[in-house]
Amino acid sequence: MPNTGKPSKDCHLCRKRRVKCDLARPQCQRCIKYGAECPGYRDQQDLLFRDANPANTKKRNKRTPQLLTGQTDTLTPSASSHASSSSFSSPSTVNLDADLDPNLMATVPTDLVPLAGGDDAFGTFQVQMPMARAISEHWTNHSIPILLNVYSTLGFLRRMLSCYPTEGPLVWAAHLFTRTYVINLRFPTAIHNETMDENRRELGAYMGKTISAVAQALNQPDGVFRDDVLATVWILANYEILIGSLGRDPFQSNWHTHLHGLYSIMKSRGIENLRSDCSRAAFWTGFNLVQVGCLISTKSSPPESQAWLESIDHVISEDERLALIASVLMVKVATIQSRMFALVEADDKEAAAREYVSLMGELTAAEHEANVGMAMPEIEATVDVLGPYWRNMYCATLVKGYHIAQQLVNLVTHHPLCPIPLARLETERTYCLERVRSSAQEIVDFASEHLPRDVRSQDHSPKTLFEALRLVWPLTAVYITQSTTPEQAASAGRLLLYVGRELGIRQALEIYPDSEPEQAVSQHGSVARWDL
Repeated sequence: MPNTGKPSKDCHLCRKRRVKCDLARPQCQRCIKYGAECPGYRDQQDLLFRDANPANTKKRNKRTPQLLTGQTDTLTPSASSHASSSSFSSPSTVNLDADLDPNLMATVPTDLVPLAGGDDAFGTFQVQMPMARAISEHWTNHSIPILLNVYSTLGFLRRMLSCYPTEGPLVWAAHLFTRTYVINLRFPTAIHNETMDENRRELGAYMGKTISAVAQALNQPDGVFRDDVLATVWILANYEILIGSLGRDPFQSNWHTHLHGLYSIMKSRGIENLRSDCSRAAFWTGFNLVQVGCLISTKSSPPESQAWLESIDHVISEDERLALIASVLMVKVATIQSRMFALVEADDKEAAAREYVSLMGELTAAEHEANVGMAMPEIEATVDVLGPYWRNMYCATLVKGYHIAQQLVNLVTHHPLCPIPLARLETERTYCLERVRSSAQEIVDFASEHLPRDVRSQDHSPKTLFEALRLVWPLTAVYITQSTTPEQAASAGRLLLYVGRELGIRQALEIYPDSEPEQAVSQHGSVARWDL
C-alpha cells in the first residue's frame, strides 16, 4: 500500500538519522552543532506523490524533458539551465557570450520567488509561468545578468566575469548583491520583518562565500593583481549601501572596512598596473569610493593619490578625462577640509587665523583648476554615460568642502586679534554659502529629472537602481549639510525617501537622526540635520 503520510522536509542527514530538523538555510543548526556538512534538502518536486501506474509514469517522463527544453531557453541567459538545486552549491557556469534575453535584461525578474514552504529558498527559485507545473532554476542564471544590467555602463565587469573562474569571488559577490536587490524590492521598507531573519542567514552565507573566495585569491602570489578581486570588494561596498550599514558612526561600519580593503589592494598593486585599460577601469570605481569615504569622514586622501592620478594622466583616453578632473578635485578638497576641520574641532582661533589665507586660497584654486578643465572643448564635446555621475561628484565635493570652509570663516571671525578685515571675512563667508547652495541645487535638479517623479511609476529597473546608487551620497550631502537651504534639504529628503522605500536602497533611510523620515522631510524650516 502506498505511503499517504506527509513527506518530510528535513535535510537529508536529519532524515537519515531520524531526528528533527529546524529547516534552517543554508545549513540546519543540528548539522552545524555536530560539525557535519549539511547535505541540503529535497527538491520541491520530490515531495509530490504521483500515480504510480507504469503507463502514466512513462508518459510523464517522456513529456517532462520536452517541457523543460521548450521553456528554459527563453528564461535563462545561459546555454543550459539547472532544473533544480537542492542545496547551497557552487555557482554554475554561465555563458556570457550568449545573447541575453531582452525581457530579462529590461527589468528585474520580480516574478522570481522562493519555493513555497522554504524547501530550497536559498538556491532555487520558481519562475511564475502559465504551465502545468513550475520550473526551478538556480539563482546563478539570474544573478549575473541582473548585475551586468545594473552596471551596464561598466563594460569591464562582463570581461572579468568571462576571464575569471566561475567559482571566483566576483561571481559570489554577484549572488550577494543581486539577491539583496531582489529582497529589498520585495520588502523595500521591512527593516523588521519576520522573514528578514531567514533572508539575513541566506545573505550571510553568500557573504561568507564571497569573503572566503577573496581571501583565497589574495593568498595566491598574483592575487592582489587580479582585477576581479578589486571589483569584488567594490561590489561589497555597494552591497553595504543596499542594506544601509553606514550609520552615524562611520568608523564602525562594514562600508569603511571595505574601503580600507580597496585602498590596501590598490596600494599593493602600484602604479604600473594602471597602464591596463581594464585594470584602470576597476581602479576608477574603487578609488572613487575611497575618496567619498575620505570626504564623508573628513579625512585626508591617501598619500599615494597624487602619484596614482599623475601616472594615469599620461595613459588615459579622452573618455576618462572628466573622471580625472573630478578625482583631482576630490583629492585636494578632502585634504584641505581635513586641515580646516581639525582647526574648527580644536577651536584653535589663533592657528585658524594664521592658516586661513593659505587654506582658503588652496580651496578656491582647486575649484578654479577643475572649472578650467571642465570648460575645455574636448571635455564638453565628450558624450559619456558616466559624465553626469562625475559632475554630481564634483558638486557634492564642493558642498562638503565649502561647508567646512564656512565653519572656518566663522571661527576666525570670533578671534579678537584676527588680522583679516571683517568685511573680507563676510564676503568670503557669503561666497562659501553661495557655492554650497548652487552646487546643492544642481544635484537636486539632476536627481529630480533623472529619478521617477511619481512613486506610482514603479520603475524598479536595474538602470534606475544604478542611477539611484550614484545619487545616494550627493543627495545625502545636500540633506544633512546645514549650509544648504531648508527647501533644498527637503527636496533631497523626498528624493532619498523614494530611493529608500521604492527602490530598496536602505542607506537612503539611514539619514534621519532625530525623527521619522516623513516628519523630518515635512519640516521645511527645521529639517533634522547634522554636520557632515
